Amino acid sequence: MFQVTLCILKPDIVRSPHLFNEIIKLILQRQFIFIKSKHLQLNRQRAEEFYREHQEKFFYSRLVHYMSCGPISCHILGRENAIQEWRSMLGPTKVYKTIFEAANTIRGQHGITDTRNCAHGSDIMIYGLSSLLFRSFFSSFRNMSSTVAVQTPNAAHNLDKNELYSIGPNFWNVRGRFKILKLVDIETQMSIIQLRNGKFLVIDTVEMSDRLRQEINQLTNNGENIEAVIGTHPFHTLSFPAFYQAYPKAAYYGTPRHLRRLTEIPWKGDLNDCNIRQKWEPDVEMRIPAGAEFINPQPESSNHFICVFVYHPTSRTLHVDDTIMYAEKPGFLLKLFGYKHGAMAFHPSIKSSGLYPTSDAPHIFRDWMRNMLRDWPFENICCAHMGVKIGGAHADVTTLLNSAEPLLAKLSEKNRKKNPGDEIPPDNHSHMNVSGHECG
Repeated sequence: MFQVTLCILKPDIVRSPHLFNEIIKLILQRQFIFIKSKHLQLNRQRAEEFYREHQEKFFYSRLVHYMSCGPISCHILGRENAIQEWRSMLGPTKVYKTIFEAANTIRGQHGITDTRNCAHGSDIMIYGLSSLLFRSFFSSFRNMSSTVAVQTPNAAHNLDKNELYSIGPNFWNVRGRFKILKLVDIETQMSIIQLRNGKFLVIDTVEMSDRLRQEINQLTNNGENIEAVIGTHPFHTLSFPAFYQAYPKAAYYGTPRHLRRLTEIPWKGDLNDCNIRQKWEPDVEMRIPAGAEFINPQPESSNHFICVFVYHPTSRTLHVDDTIMYAEKPGFLLKLFGYKHGAMAFHPSIKSSGLYPTSDAPHIFRDWMRNMLRDWPFENICCAHMGVKIGGAHADVTTLLNSAEPLLAKLSEKNRKKNPGDEIPPDNHSHMNVSGHECG
């Protein structure tokens, strides 16, 4: 029987990024699905309400103090017999007993006392828990019935806008709105990655609601733990000024166009510099596709093909803006342009100005993609336009690249005829329109 249950990783675990990652990996190895995740900082009142069933017991005050002394990580988990499986992973509540009788469980290995016993596991189905849980922890589940909408592996996800979603261990994604002609929402995105040092990288930005800003503040200690904010796409610039006003203490890095256009932000570096891209390895890896213009893509009205690819090995998640597009449930207008349910495609400019107009550029890009697929075994992909695919993304991108082979061959032959000298147009800095054509 498929079940969903509650997992709460307590402050001792959350304070240790290494230990937190190890437990998340164990959960994934046991075939659990992360349906919903959220980092929280409980105040004493909320902790008292959550544990009120224990208020007559001697350990109540100690438990409340501990659960409100630092951040906790809450997850709704799903799988067959989820309740029994999660509780067997945890081990008995009493740590002293667990050390001798179930030493290989989470509590047996990492528990300190009966109160500081690593994690919480519910003994009832998640929809049987008090409404307090949903009101306090997972407010977006407020309309959930006993039939749970589960995010299963190899599934696309149409996520609500302006909410922080856990895609995998230490990786969160936020969907933002971006409408073409004020009609078609092709979306945009921001991702947040927690590094091994406990700090956070923000990858791209979106317009923040008050609720989203509160979630980011809870996750990052009011922005104090944001190590850097990174702009990966030359034309995704619109939300950076407001984000900088909200979090001015972070270091900001962008594409050359970010640095040219947003002069009010004191940029620390340019992603065209490989030393900057390697700054957070091995936690986070970044690459720029070959065969296309990154410093000054022209024409700016249509050539939005290139961006920095960001790979997070811990969650096996790839963050990519316009180069790869993914549509879970395209609307009517998008269907008119050929988008199908679950479609993955390269940005349309690949057929025109996206790649260099040389005979070898299409093959250089193809070979770069092959190397990326070989080196990065991602399972999830977050695309700015227009969605997130959890599970099976690597296979889908491989299929996309293979299916594009005829197009790339056709482009190569076309470029050979039109540009027999394989000349790359010189930079046209004097004609750059640095104030328009944004797409995120």
